[in-house]
Amino acid sequence: AICITTNGIVKANGALVMGAGIAKQARDKFPGLDMHAGWCVNRWGNRCMNLKMVRHTSIVSFPTKHDWRNPSSLELIKISANQLVEMADKFEWRQIILTPPGCGNGGLSWNDVKAILEPIFDDRFIILRG
Repeated sequence: AICITTNGIVKANGALVMGAGIAKQARDKFPGLDMHAGWCVNRWGNRCMNLKMVRHTSIVSFPTKHDWRNPSSLELIKISANQLVEMADKFEWRQIILTPPGCGNGGLSWNDVKAILEPIFDDRFIILRG
């Protein structure tokens, strides 16, 4: 699985706001992903969700903030990390890749985020750091 960091704001047209960072890259690479993600957030809330399958790889939302205008939330990252572990167990994912959540446009320090993630993630989780 590959995770994209997201927020919980759905625009009037039904698309999830995916205007920067990894979310923008995913939106641009997979046309319609923002509309599908918006539909999912409207239906199930701002949580980790399997958004798309690409060549046997799941594209998964990983919320780090509720509103794109605000900084990322350590508490939401903790909730998302636990949800992601549940999904990994359920779908038997052997490898889950993500960038340091909340550390780019979210404004958080990697040391703070790492302290949240280390007790939750196991060796299936790969965090790509530039």
